[in-house]
Amino acid sequence: MSKLLIANLKGPSSVADGTANATTSLADISPVKAFDPDDLDLSTVVRIRARGEFTCGSTATNVTIGAYYGGAAANKPLAGVVGQALTVSQTSVPWWLDYEGEIRAIGSSGSIKGSGYLDLATSLTASTRLPIPTTAAARTVTIDTTTRQIMTIVASVSQTTGAPTIVCYSLTVELLG
Repeated sequence: MSKLLIANLKGPSSVADGTANATTSLADISPVKAFDPDDLDLSTVVRIRARGEFTCGSTATNVTIGAYYGGAAANKPLAGVVGQALTVSQTSVPWWLDYEGEIRAIGSSGSIKGSGYLDLATSLTASTRLPIPTTAAARTVTIDTTTRQIMTIVASVSQTTGAPTIVCYSLTVELLG
């Protein structure tokens, strides 16, 4: 018996960039998408695709970036990296994030298990692919599926000298199941 999977894109649609972050505090940098309580069932597949850009001055700077269930305030990264070095003296260099997870349990202590990758450009013509999350233990995340939750891309930079910034200008969240 085969199962028909129906794709459901989560809105709202956005035609504007997220808010750039140039601080050492984690902040939402993408347009916001939301999950309603009836969106996530056992075995629902969650696909997240995001893209944006960073600018880094001549001072060495690291970035923390990831897809966060509940946004920056909830501090529930589904996938991301911490302390990844940005290439110095770069302006408007692209990055891409791709994640896929499966709902393994529902309820106030539900869970999702998944992984993906972050392509972090080192210039306008080259990039490095990083697996996300960066540990096997971080692939399974406890989430609350009983209340409305936002999904955002969250990021921070390690220092502010030279005005480094990072922004997400496209976030797509897709549910299959």
